[in-house]
Amino acid sequence: MEPASIRYKNPGAQWPGVRVTKWGSTSFVTLNDGQGNKIAVFPTFVQGAAAQFDLWASNYTGITLKAAIDKWSGHNSPAGWKLLKAQSRWEAGKPIPMSDAEWQLAQTKVFGPATAAQNVTLPTATYSNDVKRVQSDLIALGYHEVGEADGLIGGKTRGAITAFLGDRSVPAAAGISPALTAEIAKSKAEGWSRPVAPKRAYATAKETAPKVEAVKQNAWSRFWSKVLTVPSTAGAAVWCVASNISAANDAASPYVSLVKEYISGVPGWVWLPVIAAVGFAIWRSTNKSEAATVADYQTGRLN
Repeated sequence: MEPASIRYKNPGAQWPGVRVTKWGSTSFVTLNDGQGNKIAVFPTFVQGAAAQFDLWASNYTGITLKAAIDKWSGHNSPAGWKLLKAQSRWEAGKPIPMSDAEWQLAQTKVFGPATAAQNVTLPTATYSNDVKRVQSDLIALGYHEVGEADGLIGGKTRGAITAFLGDRSVPAAAGISPALTAEIAKSKAEGWSRPVAPKRAYATAKETAPKVEAVKQNAWSRFWSKVLTVPSTAGAAVWCVASNISAANDAASPYVSLVKEYISGVPGWVWLPVIAAVGFAIWRSTNKSEAATVADYQTGRLN
C-alpha cells in the first residue's frame, strides 16, 4: 500500500485545519497507526504541496535552518536538511510522484511567479522509459535542445526529434516511432554526431559575448581582475629586482622616486576605496553572469 502522504496527495503529511482548507482540502482521515494521527486529504498534489510551502512560509521564518529542521521533525530526522521536496519523501518513505514543474508550480501559488519563469505550465505527458532513452540518445548526439532527459515528451523533445531526422534526411513525424529509434541506432553505429556550422563551431568569446550575457559579464570580470593583478604583479617584480640587483636598483631609482613622489601626494585611505571599487565591480559582473545563466536555464535558452 502506498504511504498516506501519497494516497491522500499530502506531501507534508499535514493535519486537518485552517491552512489545509485554504489550499483545497475538504476532508481528512484518521490513520490506523495506533497513535490517532490524522492526515488531510487534497484533490491534487499541487494543492497539497502548496499547503506545505505555506506551512514553511508561516511557521519557519526568522529561525536557523537547524531550528527549522528540529521543529519540523520533532528532533527526530537526520535527513531533514533536504527540506520540502525531500521532506515529503521522508514522510512517504519514497519519492512523491510529482515532477519538478509541479513543485515549482506549488511554490509559485504561494510565493508568486519567479522573475524569469513567467509561463510555468504543468507537463501533459506521462513518464515513459522509451522517451527517456530517446532523449538521452539525442543529447549524446548533440541535440541539447531536448533539455533534461526526464521521460516526458514535450515541445523541446519534439523539436529535437524533428531536427535530428532533418539532419539525417529522414521524413517522419516528431514523435517516438520505430523509424526514429532505428535511425538513432544507425547513427550511433556510424559514430555520427550532429553537424555544426563553422561559424558556431569556431566562434570566439568576443563574438559570443553580444549574444550570451554570461560571457559578456565574464569578460568584464577578467578586465577588472587585470586592473588589480597587472599593476600589482609588475610592481612586485620591479621591487624584487631593484632590491636584489645593484645595477637594476641604480637604473630604477629615478623612476621609483618619481612614483613615490606621485603616490605620496595621494592620501593612504584613498587606495582602500579604489581596491574595494574594483572588487565590487568583479563581484557585480560575477553576480550578473550567474543571474543571466539561471534566467537562461529557466526560460529554456540554456539547456
